Amino acid sequence: MAPATRFRSNSPPVIQETIDGETIMVNLDTGSYYWLDPLASYISGAVQAGASIEELVADMTERFPDDPTSVEREVKGLTARLVEEQLVLPSDDGVQADASRPEPPELARFEPPVFKCYTDMQELLLLDPVHEVGPQGWPEPR
Repeated sequence: MAPATRFRSNSPPVIQETIDGETIMVNLDTGSYYWLDPLASYISGAVQAGASIEELVADMTERFPDDPTSVEREVKGLTARLVEEQLVLPSDDGVQADASRPEPPELARFEPPVFKCYTDMQELLLLDPVHEVGPQGWPEPR
């Protein structure tokens, strides 16, 4: 079986917010959180919007024709890391990229995308303050 080339967000356990081109992602199942620079945010957003790895590599190679080998390596590497960290899931169901694909950052030249993982708050993020909720919900009025 060929590896997946399209992906989708692993939502709801993964939440994310993009501010000024930088993205913060939190995986509530693992307690890890992530910071993505503008280029990594663009790649992550594009693959979550349904762009295939091939489409994304072609698009970025067109934008940065000086180093197509690095572009392909970095796009594939970041996508593999997103899958490894369970932030995106394979979705090879023939769906084409949708209109929510983000705009690429304005860069003068290609530089590897930056993706950082933090685990210093895992214990806090994995706490379950509502571990035994009955049908009446939480908090239960008294």
